[in-house]
Amino acid sequence: MKGTLKPAQTWETKLSKAGQSDDGNVEEQKSAVWQELLEKGKLGYLAALRNIRNILATDSAKNVDLLCALLVKGDLVRQARIFPFQLLKAYEVIEALPASNRQVLTALSDALDISVSNIPVFEGEAAVLLDTSGSMAGLQKIGTVFAAALAKAWNADLMSWSAIPQWVNYNGRDSVMSIAQSIPFHNGGTNMSCAFGALVKKYSRVVVLSDMQTWVDASAGGTQLAWKGYMQRLAVRPHLYSFDLKNYGTMAIPEDRVYCLAGYSDKVFEVMGQLEGDRQALVNAIEAINLEGAEASKVVGSEPVGGESDE
Repeated sequence: MKGTLKPAQTWETKLSKAGQSDDGNVEEQKSAVWQELLEKGKLGYLAALRNIRNILATDSAKNVDLLCALLVKGDLVRQARIFPFQLLKAYEVIEALPASNRQVLTALSDALDISVSNIPVFEGEAAVLLDTSGSMAGLQKIGTVFAAALAKAWNADLMSWSAIPQWVNYNGRDSVMSIAQSIPFHNGGTNMSCAFGALVKKYSRVVVLSDMQTWVDASAGGTQLAWKGYMQRLAVRPHLYSFDLKNYGTMAIPEDRVYCLAGYSDKVFEVMGQLEGDRQALVNAIEAINLEGAEASKVVGSEPVGGESDE
């Protein structure tokens, strides 16, 4: 209230102060602040990741060297529980910049490989089936990197499919980006049945990455029949994770031990672990929430946030 409390010396306040400089050297002062933060380890990993463009804007080779050194620190990647998705976003932003930033892209690619160690490893063999049909064109980058990261983390079999299936015989020592770039994108029709028909091993889990717009074989329930056929053919009952990367909400295989997950984030692996232990895990978690007394806590005379639909 008296205005005498000094602000905490965070990286935000340091940059804010540099931006309020009256001597006309704002950009130089900002560059110096970034350098100090990076040299003294006062910039957290996520903060560095989200400020790559700002650091590059300082046009300082020293700052770029410090940034790249920070990005590939394995202990920081693991401590911050960075996942490939987060690094891919940064990679795409830098890749789209007009200037050449190969040094930063290389560091991000190396960091992406390190982040694979943050993906939980489940017991048993796995297969990753990536939809590479025409409707997945806008999701090519996230689809291929997601598939490559899972394959590398789990030593999983990897398949691309559209109208026909094609196994990807990747080198497990290659980088995630190299594996992703080696995955053929067919741009054909979407026939998920062909992917299930090509499975010849017993898997503990199968992951399908798709927009779930598999209409080629849907009219007669072909997708569902193909999945049942695989299970009967090899006498196996694996977990099937159906990732809807476009969030259409379509479920191609409404079967037991089939889990429809929309989008991608660091939470998906936690959910996978919960579902494998208990199919009703998410329902049970929701039902365990205690809403008793919620009505009494409302302010008298106030309107619900969502109006009448807020029940």
